[in-house]
Amino acid sequence: MPEVPAIAFMTPTQLARTAYECDKPTIDNEAICSLSDEEIKLNPGVMRPIALYNTETELVMMPAEFNVDKIRDRSILLHELVHYMQWKNGIYPKQYPCRQATEAEAYNLQEKYLLEEGGVELHDVIEIGPLLRFILTTCQDMGWGR
Repeated sequence: MPEVPAIAFMTPTQLARTAYECDKPTIDNEAICSLSDEEIKLNPGVMRPIALYNTETELVMMPAEFNVDKIRDRSILLHELVHYMQWKNGIYPKQYPCRQATEAEAYNLQEKYLLEEGGVELHDVIEIGPLLRFILTTCQDMGWGR
């Protein structure tokens, strides 16, 4: 069984900058990475992930306000731990056609956990409706994760 992954707690803007790989400036991320933290918070065009898992560093990144007593937060941690296990067990990238496909398993397990442990639906706990979930779990080249 894999070891427990390292977990870092980050602000929403730190998570966004990490998702956009602002530590590696490119023409693709320049517009977002040049924004101030306040502009990132307010700009509706900026993707602001709730949490992340980095396969290179094997680091789970959770929101700074994470509270283990909240089912929402525990479900988000579960979601990221699914990605960790996909990576550590070698099933990603071997058994998935793209990175987005790994999200389907993570969301399905997160949803099952929320229903069984709290009797709540995924879309009631995090802002993800059917269309966004479809987009996040369907293979397509959107230039993410390059």
